[in-house]
Amino acid sequence: MSKPIGLQKSINSRFFIVTLLPLLGITVALTLYGIRSRQTDALADLHNSGNNTASYFAAMADFPLYSGNKEMLAGMASAIARLNHVTGVIFLDSEQNPLASSALFPEPPVNFAELPTDSPLAGDYLYFKHPVYLNNLAVSDYEAADKPAMDHADLKPIGWVVLAMNMQGIQDKNRQILITSLSLSVLAALFAILLTYLLSLSILRPIRRLTETVQQMEKGDLKARAPIDTRDELSVLAMGLNRLAQTVEDNQQNLQQQVSSATRELEHSLCSLRSKNQQLEIAHETAEMANKAKSDFLARMSHELRTPITAIQGFILLLTEVAQSDAERHYCKIINQASSQLLTLIDDVLAFSKLQSNTVTLEAGEIDLAECVENVASLFSIAAQEKSLRLIVDIDPDLSLCRIGDSARIAQIVNNLVSNAVKFTARGSVTVRLEADPERPDTGIIFSVTDTGIGIASENQEQIFQAFAQADTSISRNYGGTGLGLSIVKNLIHLMNGSIDVQSEKGKGTSVRVKLALPCQQEKAPRPRLDRRVAVLADSAEESRAVVNALRRFGCDTETSSEICSLEIAGCDAVIICASPRSITDQELPENIIRLRHKTPLKLIVLTPLISISEMFTQEEMHDLQPISFLATPASPHNLYQALDTVDAAPLAPQQAKALAPLQYLNILVAEDNEFTGLLLETLIGKAGGQCRLVTNGSEVVNISHQEKFDIILMDLHMPGLNGIEATRSIRKSSERNRLTPIIALTADIVQGEEDALLEAGANDLLFKPLNENYLIERMRYAVGIKTGIRKKLDLTENDLSTEAFRGEINRLLAEIREAFQRNDTLNMREAAHQLVGIAGVFHLQTLDERACELHSAIKSEQKTSIKRLLTSLEECATDICEPAL
Repeated sequence: MSKPIGLQKSINSRFFIVTLLPLLGITVALTLYGIRSRQTDALADLHNSGNNTASYFAAMADFPLYSGNKEMLAGMASAIARLNHVTGVIFLDSEQNPLASSALFPEPPVNFAELPTDSPLAGDYLYFKHPVYLNNLAVSDYEAADKPAMDHADLKPIGWVVLAMNMQGIQDKNRQILITSLSLSVLAALFAILLTYLLSLSILRPIRRLTETVQQMEKGDLKARAPIDTRDELSVLAMGLNRLAQTVEDNQQNLQQQVSSATRELEHSLCSLRSKNQQLEIAHETAEMANKAKSDFLARMSHELRTPITAIQGFILLLTEVAQSDAERHYCKIINQASSQLLTLIDDVLAFSKLQSNTVTLEAGEIDLAECVENVASLFSIAAQEKSLRLIVDIDPDLSLCRIGDSARIAQIVNNLVSNAVKFTARGSVTVRLEADPERPDTGIIFSVTDTGIGIASENQEQIFQAFAQADTSISRNYGGTGLGLSIVKNLIHLMNGSIDVQSEKGKGTSVRVKLALPCQQEKAPRPRLDRRVAVLADSAEESRAVVNALRRFGCDTETSSEICSLEIAGCDAVIICASPRSITDQELPENIIRLRHKTPLKLIVLTPLISISEMFTQEEMHDLQPISFLATPASPHNLYQALDTVDAAPLAPQQAKALAPLQYLNILVAEDNEFTGLLLETLIGKAGGQCRLVTNGSEVVNISHQEKFDIILMDLHMPGLNGIEATRSIRKSSERNRLTPIIALTADIVQGEEDALLEAGANDLLFKPLNENYLIERMRYAVGIKTGIRKKLDLTENDLSTEAFRGEINRLLAEIREAFQRNDTLNMREAAHQLVGIAGVFHLQTLDERACELHSAIKSEQKTSIKRLLTSLEECATDICEPAL
């Protein structure tokens, strides 16, 4: 930003000022000095005149003073007063008393005796005082003629002469000196200014021309040149400036040529870039199509894989129950584990694919953190029990549990963390802890999953969050997995603006902490405080702390102990017993429970793994143990609250508990278009004590829902005609009988947006094929409000399944494929081949399974020659099947 013009000083003005100031300074100094000198000289002349006059008249007044002739003195005074600058004179006697004076003599400001004699007294007037001595007067005729003159220093004055001189004259003279000097000084200053200005013009004119030349160059006129009209240093500067201007002009021309060349090259590059951008757009569209094809492929593969795995797991469960030898049961267990592992791999790949394609969206809904965590933890209770691990859920009693967030994604995070912890822990415990984040006490929460497993070396801790990566190769060999679990967790946490960190030591376990910000939501119906005192018996400090924290949330006081003999129950209202996974395999725990019942009549609440510990007691012992409740660990707050709140309620009789089937008295509608999957569901529901009504399409589901009331509806999503989403929406809108009936959707496909559409239509739950039968029954019981109870084991035999139906279904599907092939109906061929692959995989017929898979692939790629060949081969293979190996 440039300065104002008034503040800018050109070199001309600076030169003018620098040259003029010394001249003006010298002029002023000389003027002041001249004035001072002339005024001093004038004053000195006045002093000399006064002293001389006074001295002269003092010499003339000796006789009149000596003789006392006042008339003579008066005449002398009048004569003196007529002198120039003399105002008046007075004669004093030896005593300094006035004798005679002129008429205008001004009185001095002091007494005559005090007037100095060595210097004049200054004031309005100058007073000169001079003594009068006798000057060798002949006063005696007898004195020697040769007597020397007398020295005034040895004589006493006979009187005094005081001369007063007016200062007005000297002041007028000083004024005249001042005026004259100033006039001359002003003339000298004007002459100096004029001389300086002319000098500056002559010296600075070449510099100004150089400046004007530079300004023209600055404005872009590179042809401007500085004139050379001197022979001094400025001419050298002008020649250098002209050469510089010529160089810049030449360089500009060269630069313009280079810019023109570069512009042509840039235009060529832009043309090439536009061509490449078009290629990139085509490649991008191709990639999007490939990505969509990948998503469609994954969704179809999900359906293709889940359907046979559903049948595999279902029939393996049936085979396990009817196996005759330990070897057969062992083989079934291996097959079941392999199918479960395959299902986990499929889920991980599909979840990772969704995250990578940015199709995962977060939902903001009301969630109960305790329910979200404990529902997930309960899924791994069986796996933890099989490894004799303690699975503990510890929730901070002061933490607000009602929050706003995406419960499905939070459950997925906890699911993957707990799954890893259980998988990589051989002994000890897995603890899921939920607490407030001290850095964000209002919204922040911390999920932590701590295990006592194999641990992770420090150099591998960052690697575990990478997709398809594990800590080392031995992990995948010994434990399996895709290495996608923690990568999915990290992506979901990043999507929620949270953080995750891992603390682990090789061989000593791992602790994973997840921090999320979930806004609080006011609890709609808070539980009333129980205000009870409860004794807690647990041999694990962590489990004891988890139970105590849950009781504190209910307003309960606690007494804790690790041994029954030291348990203090005085003043308590109930006793909670935490059964370890190992204690249920021996008789120590039942004996301790019986011993405790003999010690106290209080309500007993036993927290036990999923298998019912009540089976260790006889009917008489169960009767004597009342009141007692058995809760599966980890116990949910709701179940624990209900058990404590119903301390005085009448318990269920043990014989009823043992006879009650899981789905007793439930009327269930099943919609499944695959005959064998429907057969499996119908068999399981019947053995679980429920009544099953089986239909094969959505229209039948809607029609029958108008006619009959059901307790649960199991709905397959992909059915001919009306699909599961449309059927669910129709039931919710038009069916009065089943408008509020729980609907559990079953699907093998994962298609983007389908899950959201299903929940919006009114479905209560969604389960993926292949189905875990025990989990399916659990979800059905949960849907109708059965939260607790003792489950009766299913007892299925080979008489429940028909091998003839299997052969008939194979032949029917092959006939449909043949007919569709002749009509060139690819859609029906793919659907029938899909069902064929699922059936062949269920019964583990290797040849039939392999050829069915090849046929399915050939139909999808529309290879007609291969389809015809494989179809003939499959028809021959099906003819050779006599007794399918169930």
